[in-house]
Amino acid sequence: MPHRFDDGAGVTPDGATVIVADGRDSLSVPGDFDLLHGDFSRDGGDLVVVAPGGARLTVADYFDSESPPDLVTANGATLSADLVTRLAGPMAPGQYAQLATDAGGAEAIGTVDSVEGAVYATRADGTRVLLQAGDAVFQGDIIETGAEGRIALVFIDGTTLSMADDARMVLDELI
Repeated sequence: MPHRFDDGAGVTPDGATVIVADGRDSLSVPGDFDLLHGDFSRDGGDLVVVAPGGARLTVADYFDSESPPDLVTANGATLSADLVTRLAGPMAPGQYAQLATDAGGAEAIGTVDSVEGAVYATRADGTRVLLQAGDAVFQGDIIETGAEGRIALVFIDGTTLSMADDARMVLDELI
């Protein structure tokens, strides 16, 4: 459990920044925190983001909020609450309850046409898989390329998408 602050924000003795989700529609993150390249995770009801250099941001009670806030960087980039929730992954990674209405599992929305280097997909259930040419991708997948990674995807409507090194994308909706 992170240290709580009376005014809703502060820095813990170990240098971690803490912001409390207090019902606002959006929260501004500190100007020097690299939110866009951070690794998102859950710690109970708290959101934890670790930047590439190791800086740590905790948004206390983020997932306990009825409507979690969007996160806004100092330069105005906004990560919607839905995107933040997807990046943080499910509460119980690797566990997935199939709905009775789901006749056979998720349908692929595309395939991997080509891949170079390390490219991963994090599935809706939180499992992480190394992608290879011919693999299916699904709505809700988070695609991440490594330092030398590249990927080309072909969606079921014929649309193509490519990503270069050190990129991350959520396949949130196919229209």
